[in-house]
Parts: sequence; C-alpha cells; structure tokens
Amino acid sequence: MKRALLCIAAALALASLFGCGFKPSLDLEQGSEYLVEQTSEQHVNQAMGGRPQNVDSTISLSYLFSVEQIRPDKDAVVKVLYQRVQVQQVGAAGSLTYDSDNSNGLVDPQMAAYATLAGHSFSMVLQPGGEVAEVFGMEQLIADMARKMSLPPEVDRLRVEQALARQYGGQAMRESLNPLMQIYPQGAIEPGDSWSRTFDVGGNTPMKIHNTWTLVQRSNGVSQIELSSQITPDTSEVELPMSGARLSYELEGTQGGSLQMQESSGLVIYSQLSQQISGTVTLRGRPGEPDSLQWPIEINGTQSLRMSKR
Repeated sequence: MKRALLCIAAALALASLFGCGFKPSLDLEQGSEYLVEQTSEQHVNQAMGGRPQNVDSTISLSYLFSVEQIRPDKDAVVKVLYQRVQVQQVGAAGSLTYDSDNSNGLVDPQMAAYATLAGHSFSMVLQPGGEVAEVFGMEQLIADMARKMSLPPEVDRLRVEQALARQYGGQAMRESLNPLMQIYPQGAIEPGDSWSRTFDVGGNTPMKIHNTWTLVQRSNGVSQIELSSQITPDTSEVELPMSGARLSYELEGTQGGSLQMQESSGLVIYSQLSQQISGTVTLRGRPGEPDSLQWPIEINGTQSLRMSKR
C-alpha cells in the first residue's frame, strides 16, 4: 500500500512538472496589435469551351490585427486594417500587376477588388473557441469596389453590389475566416492527439472543408500543429457581378501543412499550407446563350502567414 501511494505521488509530481495536456483557446489582450503578412500562390488550369484559360497568380497582403475590446463574455472585437496589397497575375490575356504602394490611380477592372482593399478595414467578433461570430464594416468596402470597377451605364450598379456582397459580405467573410480561426479542440490535448471540424466555405468558390489538426509538439510556449484537410463539393451558384451569369463549382481535393500557435494568446503566428484541388465548373444564364457550359479545372497552390506583435 505504501509503495502504491509513493507511485501515485511520483506520478502526480511528474504530471505537475510536464503537464497532463492543455486546452488551447483564444485569449487576446485588449490593446494588443499584430502585423500579419500573408502570401497566396495559385496555379489554375482550365479549358473553357476547349480554350485554355490558365492563370498563375501571387497575392500578398499586409494588414494590422488590432484587439479593440474584450467583452465580459471574453469575446474579442478585432479590427483588420489592410496596409498593402500586391498582386501578380499571368494568364492567356497577358500579365497584370498591382501594388498599392506604387499605384498611379489607374487600375485594371480585373484588379478592382484588390485595389479597394488598401486603407480599408473591417471588424469581427472572435469567441474564445475561435469562431468568428460576426463581421461588420464591409458595406463601404463593397461600395468602393463597385465604384472602382468602372461599370458601363447599362450595368445595374445595385445588382453588382448585391452580387459582390454575396461574395465578400459579412456572411461570406465569416465562412472564409472560420477555417483559419476556429482551430481549437473541445478539451485538453497532448502531443499526438488529433481533433476535427467541418466548415462550409462560401465566397467565389464554395466548398466544404473537413479539417483535422494534430498536436505534434510543444516547445517554449509554442505548439507545433499539423493540418490535413479533405475538400468536398458545394454546388451553390455564384453570380458574376457584371453579366449576371451564374457559376457553380464541383471541387474535390486535399490541403495540408503546418501551424505554429502561440500558447499564451492562441494565435497562429506562422503557417505554411498547400492545396491540390480539381473538379468541374458550370456556367449558366449567359445573356443570349440558352445552354450551360461546363469544363474541367485544376487548382494547385500554397499559402503562408506570419504574425508578429507590434
């Protein structure tokens, strides 16, 4: 009996020294501010109507992530302010570049969405579990986006803004942000443990993403986490702002990579991910064209993110 008690005491001592797992969550400090640098490279191969429409693009965003308020229920109100936007795009129609720090005011209509971002902001409410509960402040951004598109007189501006709101409005932003922010498990974890969650993602290319995270190791207050994702179809239609035609995607694929999470705040301070997606695109409702058009598509890309406290 005495020996058993000694073994239990030793086990408890080891548990207090090395920990029996921890429960990560978002624990932000009011007034804190972070600089986020995010880069996405994407290679899209498709043949619309038998004609290759391949596009290679690189998009780099720099923005401030400012914690403006911590509510009594621990929800955080965060402001995101875009500081710099850089885009390089090469396709069948030629090459396009845009840099908000070196813009002369002349913007190609295809770059209108990106050209609107720099200097604009939106806010979101983040719950301790990482869920984006609310996004607000997108209305002015969408109105300015439509204005920069230099719409011809015959195009209904209100209809364009409504289509943009479905792609970039608060609900679409929530669906895009939740797979990035809502990464925390329900309970305590130890190295080797895994947990999963499924997300419906809207925006330009609707899809379902089933994420599985695995805690690899903990060191110096940082958790190393591996991410593996399965992507399955969501055939919801997306209206094209200019023509009113509708696109739907049937996409499948995988995503994988690694994250570094700061344990004190719960923020992902570094990530490197890759995607391999393929499927079909269907175009309907083209003016003067009664039939739908369908073609194959492949999307391969990488995404990286770095976050540093200011």
